[in-house]
Amino acid sequence: MNQMGLITLPDFYRVKYDRQTEFVASIIMVLSFSFLLAGNLVAGGYLFQAFLGTSYLAGVMLIAIVVFIYTASGGLFAVAYTDAIQVAITFIGTLLLFGFMVANFGLEMPEGMGPFAFEQLIDPGAGAAINWATLLALGLGDIVAIDFMARVFAADSPETAQRACFVGAAGTVLIGVPFSLMALSTPQILEQAGIAVDGPLLFGLLKGVIPAGLGLLVIASILSASLSTADGAILGTSSVMAHNILGIRHTDHNSSGDRLLALTRTMAFVITVMGVLFAVLVPQTGILLLLAFDLGFAGLLVPLAGGLYWPQATKQGALACILIGTATRLLFFVLMPNMFGSENTLFYIPNPIFTADFDGFPTLISPLVGLAAFVGVSLVTRNR
Repeated sequence: MNQMGLITLPDFYRVKYDRQTEFVASIIMVLSFSFLLAGNLVAGGYLFQAFLGTSYLAGVMLIAIVVFIYTASGGLFAVAYTDAIQVAITFIGTLLLFGFMVANFGLEMPEGMGPFAFEQLIDPGAGAAINWATLLALGLGDIVAIDFMARVFAADSPETAQRACFVGAAGTVLIGVPFSLMALSTPQILEQAGIAVDGPLLFGLLKGVIPAGLGLLVIASILSASLSTADGAILGTSSVMAHNILGIRHTDHNSSGDRLLALTRTMAFVITVMGVLFAVLVPQTGILLLLAFDLGFAGLLVPLAGGLYWPQATKQGALACILIGTATRLLFFVLMPNMFGSENTLFYIPNPIFTADFDGFPTLISPLVGLAAFVGVSLVTRNR
């Protein structure tokens, strides 16, 4: 894909299929990444509210403004260089916090939880459906992430892009696993310290247990993680809106190129406003991030993989998969009272059919419906 000379991920859907498929895929990606941006603004908003005394809305607005300014000003260069610094801060803060907790408290996890409690992946009563939905939405849905793909396309060679993916995977493990283990251990630590928490457990840990200097570094780490994702979301989504939805192509540097740049910066403002709106409506970081990649997993992943690896894929099959897979997921969303274990506070239509026990299965079912549509329609239309 790096060798194809693409600018954005929807470009692939146009080159492989057609303009209509590109347009529909772009609309879904913009909606998806509005949720992703909002999720990272939520984290920052709670952070400022808890430690700087601002309101939640003021914290969200402050982070959104800062990220918008440097992203719209410097584009991918600004995003890449600031991300390098932000990831370094996050990595150092994670390791120091993990070392402090292990040395002073150990890692005591509730029975039936932790990395070797495999019933969590087998027994629906232990949350297996929700856990598999989470793993697949984040692990596979993130393949159709426009910010990730923008970096792949911008790499100077396919080899560089490939190496960077492996380095990114290693970084995800080194940062994600320690935080997961600490999250499971934190309730016991707070209980021993007699600290009652109304809000994120990590904030209670930082306020009542962790030394001030280390706490400040961890706060910087959380903020860095939010910024490093929010800037990529704004950049990637604004590019898709200008280049793929509005159809402005970069054919000449002095005319259309300048027009595309100006329009992309305008769209960056639009997507930032959308992110702030969703952050206010659904102030739950985890749910917003999962929902963002859930949409891509439901309708966009199969046409991407099929377009790369299945010669009989057709534009009719791709469009059917995108529309039917995504529509199935959105229908499940509005009919489910819960999303990944949390209450659906965004848009829920009460009904007696789908209950909280069905949580997790919509994520697993929707891409299968899309796959069936993709294969079936492609086989029927392959000779056209």
